[in-house]
This record gives sequence, C-alpha cells and structure tokens, in this order.
Amino acid sequence: MALHQWVFATRTFQRVHGAGGGNAGVDDDFAAAGFANVGAWILGRNMFGPVRGPWPDDA
Repeated sequence: MALHQWVFATRTFQRVHGAGGGNAGVDDDFAAAGFANVGAWILGRNMFGPVRGPWPDDA
C-alpha cells in the first residue's frame, strides 16, 4: 500500500471518491490524466497479470 500513498491526497482521488479538497500539483495532474477520456474500465485477468492463453484449471 505504501507504493500508492501519493495518490490518496490528490484532488482527483478525493473527487472520484465523493470527497472534497485534496492537493493540486504534479501528483494530481498525473492522477487526473489516468481518468481523462475514460468511460469505463473492463477489469479482467489481463489487466492485473501477465497470464495469457487458456485457464490452466477449469475448476
């Protein structure tokens, strides 16, 4: 979790999570760029890991 601590204080993170305030600056600019022109994310296994091809176990 320490890797992502920088984003929690940004204005973008606070806005996305329904809160007000937050810090502006380089970190907020970077966080905002991650949400620019995104309508939705499709979350699947290819987003989170290098696994490709068929599942190794159908169970």
